[in-house]
Amino acid sequence: MIIPLRSDTRMDHTPYVTIFFILMNILVFILVGPPWHENSTETQYFILNYQGGLHPIQWFLSAFAHADIFHLGMNMIFLWAFGLIVEGDVGHIRFIAIYFVSIVAIGLIEQIIFYNRVGGSLGASSAIYSLMMISLLWVPHNEIECIYLIWFRPGYASIKIQWFSAIYFGLDLINSIINNYGSSFLHII
Repeated sequence: MIIPLRSDTRMDHTPYVTIFFILMNILVFILVGPPWHENSTETQYFILNYQGGLHPIQWFLSAFAHADIFHLGMNMIFLWAFGLIVEGDVGHIRFIAIYFVSIVAIGLIEQIIFYNRVGGSLGASSAIYSLMMISLLWVPHNEIECIYLIWFRPGYASIKIQWFSAIYFGLDLINSIINNYGSSFLHII
């Protein structure tokens, strides 16, 4: 496992939007909780449901719900690392647009691909993977400082964004093949 901490990207301003998105994800987790424990009207929109047609509100809201505290924590760490890069490069307003276009577009694509299958998804991973790919295209040679755990051995390293992205893409590709297109396939989308 490789966990990004920060990048060497220069920040000219405080990343207000990245901080806001992190706080919104935490707030939804606290207020709504894991939404699949109830089939209530209040929580049904926080899961991107594959059955029953296209649901635009789910494209948006499902990106702010998380399965458990580990899912939330890991996504927020990745959001911090890659949000800093993209927001630092394009500014606050464009970053909001990029983030929302990413979650809506990926929600739509996902509901079309898995149309009428049983199940659904949730989490900020789709937006975060979009930010990681944008970082890969814009600043592939910048470095991400990471901590890692490989065969129960922890360490610390700086990795170029191109290698970090390639590692995660490769692991998700292998995992999606092994697990018959599970959640790792959603990352690849």
